[in-house]
Amino acid sequence: MKRMKNNLDERQEQELLHIEHIGVWFCFWALLAALVIQSLMGAPWSQIAGEWMIFMVLALGMAVACIRRGIWDRYLKPDLKTNVAASAVGGLAIAVFVFGMILRNTGGEFWGVSIVLAVGTGLFTFALCLVALTVSARLTKKRQQNLENMDCDDDE
Repeated sequence: MKRMKNNLDERQEQELLHIEHIGVWFCFWALLAALVIQSLMGAPWSQIAGEWMIFMVLALGMAVACIRRGIWDRYLKPDLKTNVAASAVGGLAIAVFVFGMILRNTGGEFWGVSIVLAVGTGLFTFALCLVALTVSARLTKKRQQNLENMDCDDDE
């Protein structure tokens, strides 16, 4: 099969990559927002299952592709401080979401139980995120070292 010829120069290629970057991240966050809003409005799982699958394929695919290339983030370092902060944001977001879902489903009753369940779920999410980020940070660092070693071998 013949490969198609790239008609773009380097500047155009960089601009196209930037446009695609913005588009992918816009779709990622818009899809997450749609899932959260639909869940809060009481949409059944059967209605949001397809969107959830697309969201997870996108999220996991991007994570695996970045780790394979030894890329963590443009601005953040793969260290414990970053992982704790990101995990705290994730845990807090899930706690607020769970609190809202419980209050919506119970008609505003059971505030105490709602808070306990939301905090517990938030702490569990924090722990899961911290483990996942720590493992992926280690894998990324290991891959970066392997890529650097391959570059050094090629230079010799």
